[in-house]
Amino acid sequence: MSVDPASALHRTQFEKRSYVFCSAGCRQKFAADPHPYLREREQAPAAAVLPGETLWTCPMHPEIVRKEPGSCPICGMALEPMTPTGGEVSP
Repeated sequence: MSVDPASALHRTQFEKRSYVFCSAGCRQKFAADPHPYLREREQAPAAAVLPGETLWTCPMHPEIVRKEPGSCPICGMALEPMTPTGGEVSP
């Protein structure tokens, strides 16, 4: 589910990070025990990338990387395509 951080009514803080939620119930579940929700993100293996494939990331949470566009599971922002950093191109 996508939640607009600018208008989200349900928020909490955990380990110096702000989290937004779609409902009071979701916020309460997270606040009671946030570790299971964070563990999935922390333990997710790096995505294997094929040549020509684009990875997508959250501009606010660069640890979020997906193989397709969507929204950040932490803040709800739209994922942006990752672009290679500068380097020389062989002719």
